[in-house]
Amino acid sequence: MDGFAFGDNVAGRSVTCPTGKRCGIVGMGAIGKEIARRAVAFGMSVHFYTRTPLSSETLATLPVSSMIAYSSLQDLLPNCDVIVLCVPLGAHTHHILNTKSLALLPKGARVVNVGRGGLIDTEALVAALDSGHLTSAGQDVFEGEPEIQEILLDRWDVTILPHIGSATLESVVTAEDAIMRNIENVVLEGGCGITPVNCIK
Repeated sequence: MDGFAFGDNVAGRSVTCPTGKRCGIVGMGAIGKEIARRAVAFGMSVHFYTRTPLSSETLATLPVSSMIAYSSLQDLLPNCDVIVLCVPLGAHTHHILNTKSLALLPKGARVVNVGRGGLIDTEALVAALDSGHLTSAGQDVFEGEPEIQEILLDRWDVTILPHIGSATLESVVTAEDAIMRNIENVVLEGGCGITPVNCIK
């Protein structure tokens, strides 16, 4: 059977263990911090870039002995075996990964996007995969959602979820519980909500 392997090789690309690899994280909000904790649990070192410096209180909750901060995305990228995007989409982050920035990643790196589809220039991503510069990509989000660009379909080296990376029974129940506690706080207790986006007085 052509191309057969015992799970260690998919479409000519080696499947590797995360232990000992460098996980780069762009954006250290709630999601970025949780990814950092999990990456360290897998035996990875965490390299990160965030526009807002982390407070000493936040750093105290993180495995900082396994973490290295960078002052720019350009400095971060050459030091990542896996890069995870956890930032919102805006003028400064649109196509944050493009032909130029993807070239800064080491050969064989992997790209994961859990932020917004527009963070990655899809054509540049596919070109980097086709050339072998990147090994694979995992995307919970993609440009032009909900339509999937045709160049991403039928690829062994791209894993796509339709923006449902957090869609588990437990996360839905947790969200429902948080909503009910917020409603109770505002309606029954006269508060501003436990997790308010905007406090109306």
